[in-house]
Amino acid sequence: MNRHAVLVCLVSLTALFAMTLVVAPSARAAGKVSFTYAFADHGQGGWGGGPLFADGTASGANGISFANGADVGTFKASSWTSGTSAITGGPGVDICGTLTVTKSDGGLPPPGVYPGFCLSFVLGTFLPITGQPIVLFGTTIRVTPVG
Repeated sequence: MNRHAVLVCLVSLTALFAMTLVVAPSARAAGKVSFTYAFADHGQGGWGGGPLFADGTASGANGISFANGADVGTFKASSWTSGTSAITGGPGVDICGTLTVTKSDGGLPPPGVYPGFCLSFVLGTFLPITGQPIVLFGTTIRVTPVG
């Protein structure tokens, strides 16, 4: 599976989940938001995002659909860690959660639930924290500090 296909899938998953996401209860439970993240695919993928809380938990998700619906799934964020982004050489975050594949034609793993899936598995690095949009593999990604 190539990185672009998986990233497109994750972006699409964010879109699917974001359409049904109710953030308010989880935001109150998890506490202070440190960062927000957002994905916007320029093709078939999708869009989505969510908050990254100070306690290392995350919320939000995205839907994935590409190859004319041959590959479909969702990604629900649950945690994040900080580190260095090889993209900018500056601070970055890795967002982890559960990848649920409902349909695969080779662009995603076989249908099933994959807990502990991290975006760095696809990107090979942490997402840069810039507050500015960065385009990777045809997807605009933004991680913004809060406060």
